[in-house]
Amino acid sequence: MRKNLLLPIVILGFGLILILMSWPMVVGAAQAAPTATTRYVAPGGNCGGVSPCYADVQAAVDAAQSGDTIKVAEGTYSGVQTRVHWGNTVTQTVFLSKTVTIRGGYTTSNWNTPDPDAHFTTLDAQGKGRVFYIAGYGITPVLDGLRITGGDAQDIPSGSSSGVGGGVYVQDAEAQITNCEIYDNQAPSGSGGGLYVLWSEARISNSTIRNNSAFDYGGGVAVVPNSGQAPVVEKNTIEQNRVDYNGGGLALFGDSIIARNNTIANNQANFGGGVWIGGDAELTGNLIRNNRAAYGGGVNVSRGSPRLTNNAIIANEGTSAGAGVYVTGSDTGTYPHLVHTTIANNTGGQYGDGSGVCVTDDPYGAGYHGAVDLTNSIIAGHSLGITVTANNTAVLNATLWHNNATDRGGAGSITHQNDYSGDPYFASDGYHLLGRPGALDRGVNAGVTTDIDGDQRPIGSGYDLGADETARKFFIYLPLVLRN
Repeated sequence: MRKNLLLPIVILGFGLILILMSWPMVVGAAQAAPTATTRYVAPGGNCGGVSPCYADVQAAVDAAQSGDTIKVAEGTYSGVQTRVHWGNTVTQTVFLSKTVTIRGGYTTSNWNTPDPDAHFTTLDAQGKGRVFYIAGYGITPVLDGLRITGGDAQDIPSGSSSGVGGGVYVQDAEAQITNCEIYDNQAPSGSGGGLYVLWSEARISNSTIRNNSAFDYGGGVAVVPNSGQAPVVEKNTIEQNRVDYNGGGLALFGDSIIARNNTIANNQANFGGGVWIGGDAELTGNLIRNNRAAYGGGVNVSRGSPRLTNNAIIANEGTSAGAGVYVTGSDTGTYPHLVHTTIANNTGGQYGDGSGVCVTDDPYGAGYHGAVDLTNSIIAGHSLGITVTANNTAVLNATLWHNNATDRGGAGSITHQNDYSGDPYFASDGYHLLGRPGALDRGVNAGVTTDIDGDQRPIGSGYDLGADETARKFFIYLPLVLRN
C-alpha cells in the first residue's frame, strides 16, 4: 500500500525537477526573441523628440533588425554610398538586404498617420547611382509612400549584369513596392529604367512609374522571374517612359508574371510601346493607350503563350506595323491568346500599315512563324483590322468589326467565325460600352467571369464583346487609375 502511495509522489517530484531544469531555457528563449522596433528618419536628424532618430535612411537601415519599421518624414534625402555585394561594388542611396518596412509621408509632428501625397518623402540619387539596391534570399522588405528619383545605373554592376535598374534594383527578395512614385531614373546602357526585378516574386502596386528611360528592355519596368515565381505588377500608372528597344512601359520576360489593372500610357519603344512580352505572362484588365513604337504600338508579343484578358488597347501608334498588337514567331512554337479585348483606333502614323493586329515572322530572320487566337474581340477604327503575313496564322471567334478600311488582309491564314459588323458605341473614354446594340450579348463563353472593371460577366442574356461588360445603365466612367 505504501508503494502505491509513494508512486504518484515520485512521478510528481520528477516532473517538477524537469520543469525547473528547463526553466532557464524557456526564459532564455523568451529573452532572445527579437522585438520589432520603430525607427525614425528626418532631415538633419531632428525627429521632433522621438527616438531612435536618424538623419538618413541608410543609417536607419543599417541599425535595423529584421521586422523593424522605418518611418521617414517629408523632405529630400540624397547622396549615395558604395557596398560590396556578391563580389560587386554597387552604388546607391539605400542598400537593403534585410526584412524591414520603409514608409514615407510622415511629418515630425505626426508620426502616426502617413500622407505621402501631401508630405513628399523623396530619395534622390542625383544621377550618382541607383536609388535602391534590394537583394537577399528569403527577405520580404516593403517600400511604401516614397518618391524615388535621380537614379542612374550606368556601369554599376549587379548580381546578373551591369547597368540595370536605374531607380530600384531587386534581386531574389520578395519585395513589396506600393504607393510609390518612381520617376526620372535611367539605365542608359541596360534595362529597367525605373525598376528591374530579377529572380524575385516581388509585388509592385498602386504606384506611379513615369518618365524613366532605358536602353534594352523596360523603360519603366523590367521583370525577369525564375521558374515557378509569379511576380505581380498591379494597379499602377506606368506612363511617359521610353526605351531604345523593347517595352517602353513594361517588359516581361519568362512565365507566370501577372500584370493587371494597370494604366499603361504614353510610353515609347522600338518594339512594344506599352508592353513587350517574352513568355507566358498574364495581362488582365489593363488600359493600354497612347503608346508609340515602330512595331506594336500597344503590345508586342515576342514569344510564349501569354494570356491577355479584358484589356483595352486603344489609340496607340505603330509607325511600321501592328499599331495595336504585334505578334511575331519564336523558337517555342507557342502563341498568345487574346480574350475579351478591345482593339480600337490605333494608327500607323505617316508610314505604318495602321493595323490593329499584325502577325508575322520572327523579325531576326530565324524562320519562326507567328500565330494568335482572339476570342470575343472588338476591332475598330483601323486602316487594316488584322494582317497576317505568309506562313503565319490567326484564329478569331466572335469579333465585332467596325470602321476599318479593310477588316482582314495579308497572305497568311485567317480563320474566323461569328463575325459581326456595327458600331460598338463606345463611351467618351474609347472602350466602355454605352449599352446600345453592337457588341452586346454576342460573345461566346470563354470562361471569363468578370470584365475590365471587375464587374460580373455575363450581364443579361450573353457575353458582351471587348473588355467591358455593360450593365445597360448610365454610368460616369472614371479613368482606370482613379478607380483603383
